[in-house]
Amino acid sequence: MPARSAGVAPAGRGLSNGHIRSLLCTSKQFALVEIWRGGSLVHCQRKSEYLCVATGKRGKVHGFSRKSRNRMIATQAKICWNTELPPYFMGNTCPDRVPEADHVIRAWSKFCHRFERRFPQGALLWRKEIMNRKSGVSVGQWVPHYHSFAYNLPHLFEFQEERGEWVDLRPRKEGGWTLKIYCRDETGKKVLHLSQDILATAKDLLQHWWSRNWYEAMGSGELKHYLAGTSFEPIETVEGVRYYTAKYMAKIEEAGESPHCKGRWWGIVGRQNIPWAERLVVECTDAQAITMMRVLRRYALGKARRKFRCNHQSMNYLVNDPAQWERFVNWILGLPAEKTTPTIT
Repeated sequence: MPARSAGVAPAGRGLSNGHIRSLLCTSKQFALVEIWRGGSLVHCQRKSEYLCVATGKRGKVHGFSRKSRNRMIATQAKICWNTELPPYFMGNTCPDRVPEADHVIRAWSKFCHRFERRFPQGALLWRKEIMNRKSGVSVGQWVPHYHSFAYNLPHLFEFQEERGEWVDLRPRKEGGWTLKIYCRDETGKKVLHLSQDILATAKDLLQHWWSRNWYEAMGSGELKHYLAGTSFEPIETVEGVRYYTAKYMAKIEEAGESPHCKGRWWGIVGRQNIPWAERLVVECTDAQAITMMRVLRRYALGKARRKFRCNHQSMNYLVNDPAQWERFVNWILGLPAEKTTPTIT
């Protein structure tokens, strides 16, 4: 049998390991742990360098990938759960005759710009969901819906002028406002559906503003879309926020091959106004980070009660009580339980 060269497999045999990245352990001097006080995220990051770094241009979005979903969940876990003004859970749906994907994306972008102009102190954490239409002209089609948490918004506020193709809200000379809603009739002709005078002392409602501006942004002219194109759910407790997060924001997508899979699947409007939790960053050794990650991994596996792959380099953990894990970090670092965890910037 011919002698083999050291470390080289004979031609045509074995599996190539050239695609496996080599890990340099020389730079593992320290690690970082992030705890978001008031939120639900604990993040561990071990420092290391790779010989082979995958670089490339980001491609087009074709679906709600697992990585994108994980980033959305991690971002939401950085938001303070218990706020003075709980968020509203809002929904935006498409009309009966669903437009093309590019039109829906432009309509949502237009609506978000309207939201920023009308509520400069407000913020949205939104997510697109593709659902199977159960009725109407588009029955059986996978169409997009938008779900969002709306922060720092009043329920009642002053009216503001709106001039659009389908919604016209203008002040009267004698005081008050005049609201006109237009739609298409059975022949497709634009007609006046509603003309309403509003008292000067009246206040605008958030759900009414939402319906008018989504109807105008979509530009369908369908009266049904104006009447039932949005949903409004006030949230009063932390448990309510968790419920809507689990049911709508973090659910697994089953969009199939819908053309509406293109474009962004989630995002933030008015990021500076989001009630972020307090970010605590702790520097520790690599050995201490390994210990923390082992404990957190066992905690996550015990809660999930199913097998899943764990990244041993960087991991996010969703917890119910970040203060408990802050005390655990103090214990790992050898600090007294009552001492404040040292932070770095």
